[in-house]
Amino acid sequence: MPASEIAQRELGHPLPNTALLGGFAALTGIVSIIAVETAIRERFAGRLADDGIEAARDAFAFVRYTERRRAGLLPVAQAQE
Repeated sequence: MPASEIAQRELGHPLPNTALLGGFAALTGIVSIIAVETAIRERFAGRLADDGIEAARDAFAFVRYTERRRAGLLPVAQAQE
């Protein structure tokens, strides 16, 4: 998961903590993405919280998509010649 790249895009710096939390939620199911969002909102305020939540959501979606492709649940794009 490109956590630093997601953080750079959403936060403006390569600080991957919130993205990693979102990826962890998607991969393990131990915590929900809602719980991650709530924790971010409790720790940060305003735009920083909003951007951190977006990073977590992006990473969550990335991991879920990747896992579904890996499991054969999504079609693999064919290479164009």
